[in-house]
Amino acid sequence: NPFVPNNLIFPKVPAVEFLQKQPGFFRIGREHAEGFPPNTWIAYKLYSLEGYDPLYFNQYAKFMNFLNGVDLRSGGSSRYAEISQNYSSPFIDAANVRFFIGALKDQNSPFFEKTDYLTVFQDKSSIIFKNPNAQNRVYFAKSFKILPQIQLENMLMSDATFDPRSEVILSKNLHLDSTTGKGQATISDYSPNMVKIKTETQNNEILILADQYDEDWKAKIDGKETQVSQANLIFRAVKIPSGTHEVIFYYWTKSFEIGI
Repeated sequence: NPFVPNNLIFPKVPAVEFLQKQPGFFRIGREHAEGFPPNTWIAYKLYSLEGYDPLYFNQYAKFMNFLNGVDLRSGGSSRYAEISQNYSSPFIDAANVRFFIGALKDQNSPFFEKTDYLTVFQDKSSIIFKNPNAQNRVYFAKSFKILPQIQLENMLMSDATFDPRSEVILSKNLHLDSTTGKGQATISDYSPNMVKIKTETQNNEILILADQYDEDWKAKIDGKETQVSQANLIFRAVKIPSGTHEVIFYYWTKSFEIGI
C-alpha cells in the first residue's frame, strides 16, 4: 500500500529481530498465522517452508500434504501451504527448518508438544523454539537408494520408520556405489536463480541442497554440466567427486530459451 509507511506494515519487533540476527542459512516455521502472516517474512529476508501462492508445484503440494498427515498420492492442495500438525516429522529437520515462532496464547496447540525443541526467545506475546535436529541447507547423504517417484511415494505412505536425515532416495542414477556422508559444504552465494557451493571431500559423495527440485534447475561442477536428481521427494542432489570443488545450481528454463 503506497499510502501507508513501510514500518507500519512490516514493523520491527523483538522476535523478528532475534531471527534476523541468527547466523547461516535456515528456514522458520510458525505455530499460527497470527504470529507471522503468510509471506510477510520475505520483507524481513527470512526463509520459510510455508507460504501463500495460488499456483505452486504439485510436488511441493504433495510434500506439504505429507507433512500434515494427508496421503500425498491423493492430490489436492490449498493456496496456503502451512504446517498444521506433525511438528515432529524428520522431514522438517531435513528441510532446514531451524526455528519455530509461536503465539503464547495458543499453548494448547500440538506445536507446544514438541518437547525437544529448545526455547531461545520469549516475550509477552511470542515464543521462539530452536530445532536442534535441523540439518543445514546443504549436506552430504549418509546413504542412498534409487527409486522411481511413484515407488517413493508408496514407500513414504507405508514405512513410518524412513528417516530422510540418514537416507536419501534418488529418482535418478548418479552412478555411485556408496557414500560416507562426510565432508565440508559451504554456501558462498545464494540468490533466487543461482546457488554457489564450495565442497571438500575425501571420497565421491552425494550433495543435497534442501531447496525445491525442478527439471529446469541445472548444475555445474567446476564449470562442467552435471546431472541433478530429485531427492527425498522434493530436494536436489548431485554427485560430488573427491577433492575441492565449486558447485553451481542455476535456473534455466527451456521455454525462456525458445522465447528469446
